[in-house]
Amino acid sequence: MSRSRWISVVFLCIPVGLILFYTQAIDFLDDVSIHFIGNTKQDWGFIEIDSSKNIFYWLYYTTANVTKPEERPLLIWLQGGPGIAASCYGNFMEIGPYSFELTKRNDTWIREFNVLFVDYPVEVGFSYKINKANAKLPKNITQVGDDLIIFAKNFFTEKPEWKNSSLYVFGQSYGAKFAVELANRIEMENKDGDGGYDFNLKGVGFFGGYISPIDFISNYGKIGYTLGLFDEHKFKSVKAEIRKINSAIKRKKFQIAHDLEKHFLNNFVDGFDIYNILYPFPVHLTNDNLHKDQINCNNLFQFVVQPYLKLKALKWTFFNTDCYENFEKELFQGVTEKVEYLLNNSKIKILVLTGILDYVVNVAGTVDWIKKLKWEGIQEWKDQKQTTFAIDNINEAFVRKIDRLSFYAVLRAGHSIPKDNPKAVLEILRREILEEFL
Repeated sequence: MSRSRWISVVFLCIPVGLILFYTQAIDFLDDVSIHFIGNTKQDWGFIEIDSSKNIFYWLYYTTANVTKPEERPLLIWLQGGPGIAASCYGNFMEIGPYSFELTKRNDTWIREFNVLFVDYPVEVGFSYKINKANAKLPKNITQVGDDLIIFAKNFFTEKPEWKNSSLYVFGQSYGAKFAVELANRIEMENKDGDGGYDFNLKGVGFFGGYISPIDFISNYGKIGYTLGLFDEHKFKSVKAEIRKINSAIKRKKFQIAHDLEKHFLNNFVDGFDIYNILYPFPVHLTNDNLHKDQINCNNLFQFVVQPYLKLKALKWTFFNTDCYENFEKELFQGVTEKVEYLLNNSKIKILVLTGILDYVVNVAGTVDWIKKLKWEGIQEWKDQKQTTFAIDNINEAFVRKIDRLSFYAVLRAGHSIPKDNPKAVLEILRREILEEFL
């Protein structure tokens, strides 16, 4: 059966509203003059981890006007969840060259950087277990580091042309914990000097990073009350619930803290999207924005991406609930000491971006955990006043910078900062990273 006839049969089984979407997809596949979803060179494949699991990567080469792509930095993108696939969410929903509707993204990061999307952990996205008996989902940040440092070593061994490129490790939401762990492992590897690895790590970045849960949760009440999300009656109950959650976190009862926060969000937070308070939200109904994203990505990957990548035989997973449940016992454990290690023992840049419309990873909580960091520049940081970050005379963020630490409170953005304010984020990265290139 020809491809066009096959697609016609498929259309009978899917909503009419998606016909135009898949027609666009077919046009991309039929046009051999472009490099599928983005007029740019790409590479994808798997990196084996301890002979038991394969981690999928999708690398986009920059379209910047350079002699060779390796001249520009390589950015590793790690998605959050934990358990959401970077190959779809980060790629098609946020920073890749095309959206999941296959419309061209003007502010894609590919314009300036090489971007490496990594489906992590195993059984997320295209990543899969080779040996199901021995391969296990990670349960804590130490196991995450064990996997990711092997991934990094093996990737640069297989792709030695990238070893001298400036390397940045970025993570979103819970993925920020993955990013700071990998950055720590890389820095320790570089200091160790054994094994023949010398990573050219230049920076780590957190986008709505869940670095210190107790600080975000501590601000739930006053933020909700100030914005009118809670009235004075609910505010009293909210404060009592927050005290319970924080008490469990301080006692390192992270599973209890998780269960208490889940109860809090289900019973005390109603009528607004916790990831962006401006998003439309159905009254007295569960927010289905992530569910819609999952449906869109599943359709795109089943009918377009998997045939192109020749990975139809593999299962693709947008969100792995088993992975999320594996991390429940340490979901609320902070990793600020890992940020401190990088500030005190490395020369790399640390970028922190938080959307001002994000309730869960809120600006107030981000400011609080940064102020508590133990490093020699902390007093100068506290004394520093924020300034505006403008593009074309329009303010896009408030910024505070000291030495290698930069914090941006991004306007018109919630939890998914690159999706909500793509122009601002790309310009922030240009100014922070490309000084030596421009």
